[in-house]
Amino acid sequence: MTNLNQGNTNFRATSELSAISATAQIENKGPSPSEASMSAADKLFLKRMADAEQLSKTNPALYQAKVMAWAVLGYSFMIVMPIILVSLALALILLAAKMHVGWYAAKPILLALFALLAGVGCYLKALFVTFPKTEGLELTDKEYPDLWRHVRDVSNKVGIKVDRIFLNYEVNAAVIQRPRLGLFGFYENHLLLGVPLMMMLSPDEFRSVISHEFGHLAGEHSRKSEWIYKMSRRWALILEALQKAESPLLLLNWKFYAWFCPYFEALTSIIARQHEREADKLAIEISGAENHARSFLQLILRSDRCSSYEIQNLLREYPYEGPAPDDFYKRLQARLTAPLTDKLSAIDTLEADLLTKPSPYDSHPAHAERIACCDKVNTLQNLLPRLKAEKLIDRFAIMEPVEVSALEHFFGEQYQKLMDYCCQDWVKLNGEYWKERAQSLKAMETRNLELEQKRSAGETLTVQEELELVSNIHTMRGELEAMPLYANLYERHPDEPNVAFQLAAHSYFDMRDKKRGVELFEKVAKHGKSYRREACSVLLSHYDKEHDHERFQEYEKLYIKYAEEDEQYHFERSQVSSADRFKPHTATAEEVEKVRSLVSVEPSIKAAYLVEKQLNVDPEDRMFVLVVRMKIDPESFGGETNAATTQAALGRLCSSVSFPGSGYVYIILSSSDAVLKAVKSFDNALIYP
Repeated sequence: MTNLNQGNTNFRATSELSAISATAQIENKGPSPSEASMSAADKLFLKRMADAEQLSKTNPALYQAKVMAWAVLGYSFMIVMPIILVSLALALILLAAKMHVGWYAAKPILLALFALLAGVGCYLKALFVTFPKTEGLELTDKEYPDLWRHVRDVSNKVGIKVDRIFLNYEVNAAVIQRPRLGLFGFYENHLLLGVPLMMMLSPDEFRSVISHEFGHLAGEHSRKSEWIYKMSRRWALILEALQKAESPLLLLNWKFYAWFCPYFEALTSIIARQHEREADKLAIEISGAENHARSFLQLILRSDRCSSYEIQNLLREYPYEGPAPDDFYKRLQARLTAPLTDKLSAIDTLEADLLTKPSPYDSHPAHAERIACCDKVNTLQNLLPRLKAEKLIDRFAIMEPVEVSALEHFFGEQYQKLMDYCCQDWVKLNGEYWKERAQSLKAMETRNLELEQKRSAGETLTVQEELELVSNIHTMRGELEAMPLYANLYERHPDEPNVAFQLAAHSYFDMRDKKRGVELFEKVAKHGKSYRREACSVLLSHYDKEHDHERFQEYEKLYIKYAEEDEQYHFERSQVSSADRFKPHTATAEEVEKVRSLVSVEPSIKAAYLVEKQLNVDPEDRMFVLVVRMKIDPESFGGETNAATTQAALGRLCSSVSFPGSGYVYIILSSSDAVLKAVKSFDNALIYP
């Protein structure tokens, strides 16, 4: 499968911040920060993969023999274990029959027998691995003859047959082989086409993409890789089944899998990358090196227009109170084919991609390797990455609009029919979401009106209220209107980490002001409490791409430190026990009365006490503990009835009681409870009766 899956785009817009996780590295200048800090297991995997790749080049026959030997080992374990289990089961049956044991003596033997047979069932179940069903809209030859004609033109050149074509809404294209008769094979070839991908590429560029996919079929890569897929899938099924059955065999199988799998995956990952390179060669032969390289460049620079951020901007063009838009894909097509206007941003994006090395677990070669197939690229190899990115954009005229999209060309006279279907399908899939979105935006509009009226009346808004106001404007109207407001808010509250983080995020991601964004992220990471881990995460990605080892390690240490502190913070506030220390509560009389009034309506409560827990992490925070004594102790005579009554009362209290700080409701289990004795020592603890 071509590495074109830039994200599953069902176009349900979100306003969440997406962290960048691409790992960038400058060649021949030592390991990247991510490599320098990777785990011992990852380093060992890389070494094994490098050794396997070297062996595949120097001695292909020995490499193939080694792969086969490891495969035999993996399958042998699956076969031998059930045989051993069946043998043990038969031995138990013979032993019981020979000894003429009674029921009480036979009971443990029967339990052991059932456990052994259950284990055998787990292994037998794993033998029947099925491929997932191909999803999407099936495009038949009768309904879409123009598409099938173009597809056959390419498939005939490659020498393969396409049996079925499916359409989905991903930025992707793929071919899949499915056995019609299960274990007996008789494969059929499915071609998957992604609507957004066909929108952003020209006909020649898309022809290169599907030529690559057909290259996998010509080389029978799916069939050659099927046993590798099934090996991994079978082991996953075995472990899953043993875990569900709580089988004692789980530990033994897990130890074997943990030892076997890393070796096997490192060894066979070379096969997947070889398949990708072979498919690329065929695509170049069919469609030409320039179209092959251009297809990747277009995808790198245009796929951002399918991101949730861009889709959110597109949805803002519609009135939110109206019905779900019935021309969504028509507007998306206009956006994807429009000229690129921000050249500096395009250079930034392409430069980062050229420096990106794929994960060792990724079966696809780097984009930089895959576009180095034509003279327009090869003559730029000695240039610095940024200058190379700029030259590539100019040479391939990537900033220019896509005059005729592959979607229009391949579907021909059926293009309008397809677009109508896609638009109607978007309404069908997103109708409920559109209603929820309208309700959410309406609530934001109402809330902003309340805050503006409060400010007009001469009242001062809190920092959180001002931040809420600006965030709502950003969600409703976009970053261009919100950015000056974020900046103004930061000028007035420079020490507020929430404000600094929001401005940092919008500067770095939305406005592409990396320098400003990094400065603010560093301030949050070092001096803030809120968002400090999120800030460290963005900085780790940034300095990884900048190849700055020192800064990367600095924020890696901070991230680990904050993670440990946050874990302790949440753990300390998630439980109350007799080992904790308490102190008198600091709630006002009005706050106490609110809690007492809610407790008093519970007929099963005998008494209630309010105290505060002494905290070790952020001790200045207030954590209130409502200690409740039931009229009938949960552990006293009455069993399940008492427990059910207590649980119901606890649920109502947790959902209704609002504390001045964080809070916890603790139910006294018996009169000897140590927590009860501790809280009774404070004069103001008893709040009910």
